[in-house]
Order: sequence, then C-alpha cells, then structure tokens
Amino acid sequence: MTWTWRDSGLLAAGAVGRLVDAQRVKRWYFDRVASGNAGAGGGAAATLLAMARARSPLRDAAGAGGAGAPPAPVEVMKAEERKALLLQQLAGHLKGTTDTWMSIMVASWVLWIDATVMAMIYLGDQLGLYKQMASRGSTWTASRLAKAAGGLQARLVQEWLAQQAAAGLVDFDPKKGTFSLSSACVPLLAEPLSGSFFAPYATLMLACWKRIPTMMDAFRGQCLAPSYDEAGEDLADAMARLHVPEVKFNFIPKVLPLIQDGSLLQRLNSENLLCADVGASGADCTMEMALQFPKATFHAYEVADPALDRARENVKRRGLQNLKIIDAKIHPLGKAISSGQVKQRYDFVMCYDVLHDLAHPEQLIEEVREVLAPGGVWVIVDIASNGEMAENVRNHQKAATYYGISVCVCLPSGLSADGGRGLGTLGFPPEVAEPMFRGNGFSKIRSFQMPSLEKNQVYEVQI
Repeated sequence: MTWTWRDSGLLAAGAVGRLVDAQRVKRWYFDRVASGNAGAGGGAAATLLAMARARSPLRDAAGAGGAGAPPAPVEVMKAEERKALLLQQLAGHLKGTTDTWMSIMVASWVLWIDATVMAMIYLGDQLGLYKQMASRGSTWTASRLAKAAGGLQARLVQEWLAQQAAAGLVDFDPKKGTFSLSSACVPLLAEPLSGSFFAPYATLMLACWKRIPTMMDAFRGQCLAPSYDEAGEDLADAMARLHVPEVKFNFIPKVLPLIQDGSLLQRLNSENLLCADVGASGADCTMEMALQFPKATFHAYEVADPALDRARENVKRRGLQNLKIIDAKIHPLGKAISSGQVKQRYDFVMCYDVLHDLAHPEQLIEEVREVLAPGGVWVIVDIASNGEMAENVRNHQKAATYYGISVCVCLPSGLSADGGRGLGTLGFPPEVAEPMFRGNGFSKIRSFQMPSLEKNQVYEVQI
C-alpha cells in the first residue's frame, strides 16, 4: 500500500488514478496520526480530494505547468471518496489506531489492487500504449490502438484497456466503445519530462520482484547478496528515467548555483573543466550535464554491464563529443591518472544516488581524493535519512518504501563483496557520511537537503 499512496504520488491508482502531491499527502497523514485521528472520518476525504488536484513538487520546482488538473467527473469524485475512506481505515490499522478484521481485509484488498495496477502500468509504458494514446487523437478503439502501437494483439489490448478504465486511468465511452487517456494521467504516464512521470516506478518494482528468488538464497546464507550489476536493464532504465528529471529540474538549476558559492557553475559555463560522474549508470544524467555545459568534458564511470551498454548507446545516439564512457572494472577511478587513462585531475566529480549502494564506500572516497584537482569539488547526492533506524521508522515519511527497496536493491549491492558495509538505502546520513569524508582526507564538508526535492541529501566536499 505504501508504494502508491504514501510515496509515489498516485493516490489509490486501483480506484481513480489521479495525481497527488505526495509530500502533502504524507504531511496530512502523519499529522492525523500524531493527533490520534488517522482513522477518523470528517473532512479527510475532502482533504485528499483537494490534494489530488495539486501539482507535482518536482514540476513546481522547475516552474513548469500552470493550474492543477481539471475537475474530475462526478463519478470519479465519488470513487475518490470511497477510496479515501478505505485508506483511512487502512491507515488506522497500520498505525494501530484500529485493529479489526475489516481493516485487515481493506489492507489486503488495497495491496492487491495496487500491485495489479502497477503491473498494468508497466505493460502500458513498455509497449508504448500510453505514449500512443497521448500523442494521436483523443479516442481509441482497441484494434486501432493495437495497430498504432506496433501491431499488437488487439484482444490483449482490449483487456488491458478494460483494466485501465476500471482503474480510472483511462476514460471509457460505452456508447462509442472508445477509450481515451485521462487528462490528469497524461503527465503521469506519457510525458517523461513532465516532472510528474510515474511510470518508471513500475519498472523499478519489476526489478525488485525479479531479485526475490536470489534474495531468498542470500537470506538463507546460500550465496552473497546480488550485486547492482545483476539487477539488469530494468533497474538501469528505471533509475535513468527517475533521475534525469531531477538533474534537469533540480540539480542543475537549484544545486549547482550553491556549490563553491556559485563559482563552479560559472566555470562550467565558461571553461573546459574536466568532470567525472562516478556510478553513472546509463550516463543519462551525465548526458544531461554534457548537453547543458558543452565547454566542459565529462567522463562517466560505471561497473554494471547493462548500464554500460545503455551508456554507450546513449552517446552514440546523441553524438556527444564531450562525453566519454569508462568501464570502471577495467579502468578504476583511482588508477585513472597513473594508467594514463586521464591526463589531468578532475575539477568536478559528482555521484548521484551511489554511495549508499557501495560495498566499500571508503575505497571510492579515497579514489576521488586521489584524482580531484586542487580547488576541485566533489558533489554527492544521496537519499536523505533521519539516521538511526528508530528515527526513520518513526519519522521518515518514505521509510516503508525505502526499506523495501533497500532489501531488494541497495542493501544487496552493499553486501555483494566480502566485508561489505551494507549501508542500505537510508544508511548514508550526515553522521555516517561526514566522518568517512574527514577520515579519508577531505576537510571542507557541507551538507544540505536538495532545494524543492527534500528526499535527497547533498554533500559538497573539498580537500
């Protein structure tokens, strides 16, 4: 339940599929819990309905978009009200304010609905069905959509459309037998740079599910936990599509102006700086940086083979001359200078959502120190954490989701080598990170939460 409601911003996709400002939902929810009213009636449904019309925090941060989603039809409003009441009962059960058989049944039903809808969102995204519905005309029959999406099987498309209509993601006209993508769901499911794009979360969930059999063996001590590399193309794709809007709308315009009192941004715009993106995955974010700062040269370091394949294809497709892909298994960052792979030290190094995944983060910290030029700066973006597990469980609004992702992706990566630290998704707060930096030769350290995207912690580190 927590994935779609508390964290993803798609409130009750199984009922109505309307976009919600996740931060406001969570603040409302925890305020209710704190006051002992998590399971109460009253105006909760109206509160949630108002949130459903809010814009995405990411889109707001970029200054994009105007008014919120248009008012929903009456039948959709009623569906929202019903689902909001179900969610109230579920919230009460999860936080112990009610303990009834009905609450358990509600929780089970909502979880099943949400899991089913996530699977169908994955299909619609990967088969290009949402993109087709948003780009060509307003109404579709199953046969026409199947043909437009590349000659798919019309009967299967019809059943998928029926599910989407039942979920409220697609509007259905029974008189004409036609379907159209809900206007509120276009930025959610069909616009990768809308700032509200939700579809990659379905891909991330698939990557998590695929790792379950191997993780069961790791739980039993029959093998080391699987590495990040073993997550395959799904994880690389999901991370790329989630991170690129963050880099485009937040990191470049909101974070870089704060680094070195703005001097880094000035130099990126005017000088041929040598920059490294370490743990670059498919280099999608590095490519965004290279496009934004054409005078600078970027090196994207990665170890996962599926991500490296994606990165090389990205560079080939875009024809970028200022971006080079480096296989860090063959040419580790720490040996970049001594091996002759790099002729000079790096003026700027960035790591985006990387360090908490590493089995030996201290090793990377040492390597960055070795290759950072005098006056250079290392910027790390990682997942914001409240520190101790007790604080995260009690107060972190994404703890349930992040600990789940950690079990499937981040923690296994951190345990995939002998002696791995196993930090986990929420394991790199300032009280852990800063002593690591200082203990490995960095003396100037500043940390702050990413403006307008508080899920990320930013570290500005210099020798």
